[in-house]
Amino acid sequence: MEIEIVNKRENKLLNRIELDIVIKHVGLGTPSRMSIREAIASKFNVSLDNVYVIKLLSEYGISMSRGHIHIYNSKDDALKIEPEYIIKRNTGSTQQNG
Repeated sequence: MEIEIVNKRENKLLNRIELDIVIKHVGLGTPSRMSIREAIASKFNVSLDNVYVIKLLSEYGISMSRGHIHIYNSKDDALKIEPEYIIKRNTGSTQQNG
């Protein structure tokens, strides 16, 4: 799996970095959200809890997917801003504040 960052924006208002990525996965199926989160967390040297895959679209007929990622400054910022369904998709569980 090879991840290419197509666009990187810093959103200071929401304390996050927003990435548009292209994932090349020749000979493999579409990568899981968890494997993408782990790769991005490693690349940006942040905690896995700060990385969320918002959108993941596979291209038909070619081994390529496109995605949109949010990297937060802290887990608390992420839990305050991201909708519950996005948190559940990325972690497999709901995490509540408090």
